[in-house]
Amino acid sequence: MADVIHLLESVVGEPVALVGQSLGGHTALLVASARPDLVDRLVLLEAGVGGDGTAESRAGMRQFFDSWPTPFADRSEAELFLGDSALSRAWIDDLERRPDGLWRRFDADIMIATIEPVDARARWDEWTTVAVPTLAVFGRDGMFDTVAKHEFLRRGRRVQHVDLAAGGHDAHLEAHDLWVAALTAFLDGPAGSSATVRPYESADAAGTLAVFLDAVTVTAAGDYSPDQIAAWSAPQERDVAEWDLVRSRLGTVVATVDGEVAGFSDVDDQGYIDMMFVASRFGRRGVAGALLREVERRAGELTVPALWTNASITARPFFERHGFVVVSEQHPVIRGALMRNCRMRKELAV
Repeated sequence: MADVIHLLESVVGEPVALVGQSLGGHTALLVASARPDLVDRLVLLEAGVGGDGTAESRAGMRQFFDSWPTPFADRSEAELFLGDSALSRAWIDDLERRPDGLWRRFDADIMIATIEPVDARARWDEWTTVAVPTLAVFGRDGMFDTVAKHEFLRRGRRVQHVDLAAGGHDAHLEAHDLWVAALTAFLDGPAGSSATVRPYESADAAGTLAVFLDAVTVTAAGDYSPDQIAAWSAPQERDVAEWDLVRSRLGTVVATVDGEVAGFSDVDDQGYIDMMFVASRFGRRGVAGALLREVERRAGELTVPALWTNASITARPFFERHGFVVVSEQHPVIRGALMRNCRMRKELAV
């Protein structure tokens, strides 16, 4: 779990949709419980709270791996021993070729040792604290019976579930299309975000202006000097009525959390994003991601070939994580202050 948290903190830097199967799903569940600020959606495939394994089940797993006559001389020999199931093909595809043949890439002892604490304790306390929107997916022939699934779902807080019409514990391999359809429907649906995104209204003028000023003076303060922040924000020059006219003309969209304006963005018919701002207290809660998804949806309706923006130093990592690339670095002068930003672009599938 610590490795996942470190990756999300140091590399990703914003809430993500965390997806896991089996032991990976168990780990994802624990991360969502321990660090809800890092997870905005959770998807569990054939995963539960643990506590249901035994020494005998682990011994059976060890016996299975010990029975592999590694190294296999070639793929045909591996197929002859392991078979041709979806899981077997995955095992075989992952074999490492060495001078003397094909070997497992993993250490069976480490795998068994990793599973043992999961078997030892059911993590119901952690599961009942998971508050992010969650999808639990089960294969038709999976390892969870009706009673176990019912109890797991009953104790969840914001969980919906899908029973696939095929597949077992490895349904992502055995019923791939059904799994992808369930996953995509959840991630693309409204339950996948803590923020609600809607078109801008004139009543949002004061709220969106406040978000802009807060994002510039608080969130961006670590990347720009006080003089640059003052020139950029220029609160004394901001007029709510004028702001409303500009926001209305640019086709702005607004993100709200519990009815409060948390962020806003826009996109024109050339694919240009003029603004993308989120209030500092709503940072790392998936608001910017929800806004960008709506911007991309609108851009798709406009059939523009690409999105582009002039991103601040602060915003650049966010756009890079979402597929934008830097076209050029820029040094505009705003109200006498030399600034630094970059032109960024993302190609879209039209």
